[in-house]
Amino acid sequence: MANEGAKSEPNKAMTLKETIKSEAFKGATSAFFSKPENQERFLQAAVNAQVRVPKLASCDKKSFLMSLMQLAQMGLYPDGRNAHLIPYGNTCTLIIDYKGMVTLALRSEKVSKVEAFSVYKNDHCRLVNGEVIHEVDNPFGDRGELIGFYAVCQFKDGTKKYEVMSKKEVDDIRKRSRAGQSGPWVTDYEEMAKKTVFKRLSKWLPVTPDLE
Repeated sequence: MANEGAKSEPNKAMTLKETIKSEAFKGATSAFFSKPENQERFLQAAVNAQVRVPKLASCDKKSFLMSLMQLAQMGLYPDGRNAHLIPYGNTCTLIIDYKGMVTLALRSEKVSKVEAFSVYKNDHCRLVNGEVIHEVDNPFGDRGELIGFYAVCQFKDGTKKYEVMSKKEVDDIRKRSRAGQSGPWVTDYEEMAKKTVFKRLSKWLPVTPDLE
C-alpha cells in the first residue's frame, strides 16, 4: 500500500507557486529574458503577486499563466507597479499600469520622453494652441480638489503631443470598466487615471508591437 501511495504522488496537481517555479514554466519563459537573473526576478514577482492578492490562488491556472506569458513577452514584471494581476471570479486578468505603458512607449525609436500629470483646482493650467501650460505655486500646499489629467509625449525631433481629460471624463471611463470598483482603480486611482489619458494620447504615437 505504501508503494502505491508513492507512485500516485507525482500525479498530484501542482499549486500555482509550484507551477511558476517548475522547469516547464521556466523553459516556456526563458526565451523572453536575456539574463537568467531577470527571469528569476520575474518568477519571484509572480510568486509575490499571489501573496499580495491571495484570491489569485483560486483563479483558473490557465488564465494566470497566460497573463504571465503576456508580461514576459512584453518584458514587464507583475510587481504591482508596472502591471497588476487582478482576479475576477475565477479568472486572472492582466492590467498594465501607467508606468508599464510608458516603458513600452519608450521602446520606440522616435519617442524620447512620456509623462502624465494630475491637475488640481488651485493650479494654474491653460491649453494654448494645443500645448498645456501648467504651473504650481506651492506643490506642498493645498492644491484643492483633483479636476483633471494630461499626458505629453516628447519626440526625438523636439516636437510634442498633448492629450487632456477632465476628471469626469476619466470617471466615466472608469464606470464602464469591469475593474472600476476594484484593484488599482481603488488602490492607485491617479496612476490609473494617468494611464487612461496616456492611452488616448497613444493613438498619436508610433506603435511598437508591445504597445499595440
